[in-house]
Amino acid sequence: MASTSVPSVINSPCSSSRALSSTDIARVKATVEKHVGYTGSPRGKFLLENWNAELPKFFKVLPRDYERMLEAFKKVEELGLTGDEAAMAAFEANLKDLARIGGN
Repeated sequence: MASTSVPSVINSPCSSSRALSSTDIARVKATVEKHVGYTGSPRGKFLLENWNAELPKFFKVLPRDYERMLEAFKKVEELGLTGDEAAMAAFEANLKDLARIGGN
């Protein structure tokens, strides 16, 4: 199979890609380590042995709707809202977001 970069093959009208955060990197590496521990996967071993070279090939892909909700949650939590109150405020903000209405 030919090597293709993830950003060139995702459904960009519905999804976005970005580099992994330090938290994402730690989570991915821990997941690969567990996988190798459970399965002995040669591919997983290769990834771990070549982690620094392979890491740039990993991307985080998010549906745009989910990404918009995460941003809405972040904004309402900055206002001091928590729990159900934050969820409802984020939902209402997303409902009125013109990007959502435009299909982005």
